[in-house]
Amino acid sequence: MRSTNPLSAVTAALAVAGCACPSPASPSCGRTLAVCRSNRDCCGGFVCRAGLCEPLGPATGSSGGNTGGTSGGSTGGGGTGGAGSTSGGSTGGTTGLVGPGWVDAGLLPQCAGTANVLYVDGNDYIYTGQLTVTEGQWTSQVWPAASPGQVDITVTPADPNAGAQWTLDFGGPNAASLAAQDYPDAGNSPGQPVPQLDIQGDHHGCDYEAGGFDVFDVEADGDGGVTFAANFQLDSCDGTGGLSGCIVYSTRNPEYVCGPGGGPAPGAPDPGPVGPCLAGGNLLYLQGATSLGSYPDGGVLEQAGWLPESATGPSWIGLDDSGASGLTVWLQAAPGLGAPLVAGSYPATAGGPCASSAYVGASPPLDCDSSAGDFSIDSIAWDGGTLTSLVATFAVTACNGQPSTVQGCLAYAAP
Repeated sequence: MRSTNPLSAVTAALAVAGCACPSPASPSCGRTLAVCRSNRDCCGGFVCRAGLCEPLGPATGSSGGNTGGTSGGSTGGGGTGGAGSTSGGSTGGTTGLVGPGWVDAGLLPQCAGTANVLYVDGNDYIYTGQLTVTEGQWTSQVWPAASPGQVDITVTPADPNAGAQWTLDFGGPNAASLAAQDYPDAGNSPGQPVPQLDIQGDHHGCDYEAGGFDVFDVEADGDGGVTFAANFQLDSCDGTGGLSGCIVYSTRNPEYVCGPGGGPAPGAPDPGPVGPCLAGGNLLYLQGATSLGSYPDGGVLEQAGWLPESATGPSWIGLDDSGASGLTVWLQAAPGLGAPLVAGSYPATAGGPCASSAYVGASPPLDCDSSAGDFSIDSIAWDGGTLTSLVATFAVTACNGQPSTVQGCLAYAAP
């Protein structure tokens, strides 16, 4: 059974305690013991740490901050993080990636560290359950660039079970510049004089959202780069449910954060025949069948008029055959590997931005709207970012969702 929303439990506990501050500057009601969900639940001179209001300053037993961005990327691979702060215990502004300082100030511990991470605990239409996303593709938009009043973050998880895509939009009231502070009474009503909060997950969103968010760091470089750390909470999604969580994101971290896999797999089986394409030049060989038709026994070998569609990766390659086959071949390694395609076998994996993939499309029997498959590179050469030669084998394992036995190989030599 899914655990209850921790922030909802905190809200209930606060209501039972009946503890309120007579004034923002009056630390009363035993706030050193009172439970909290954010800094705004604590009186002046106190901050929310691990669900309790404590006096402002280093957390009990802590060193008071981070001495550098040493936590690196997410579990399983990815980024190396960014430069840290030596000030310790800062809640944001222009201090950069301070990691533990954010948690000391009240950031949920699920988002500790400097690597990109999204934590969600939901019980509404957007999402029901708990998840933590680190691996995937991370992008953002900020405006104005130098002092953003709006920060929009999008993550496409590497694990399809974590949803196809998450988008989180944070904005100041009346587009005022965001700062390291609490933003209560937020909603997704652009143009209204309230903080803006809009969350969508796996293509699920709400027409009306109400909640709040706490920013612990927002730092912009004026050129689209941003570091952002916040807790967020939706009290209502179209009048029902609730969702809470936290996010840490920085453009200093890689756009793609991918763990092991997606590259050449040692010992992986060769997906098909390479021999016919070892003669060099520009060749294409195809054999097998799909639900749309089949190639003749013994396959088809032809001279290919390859036109490089794109070879800018160099973690992915696109080739078009201008000859009779009309074949289009896309070979892609996991983009998060940060390395060019090299000789080796790339087995088919589950979808997502961190998966290797092979797409092969042509006239029947390969006139597939969608396809999946394995590929293996026998030899490959680059001149900078330009592909100069390639010998590769591929196996189309699915065409339009139906099984396929098509195998083939190609040889490419730049003119």
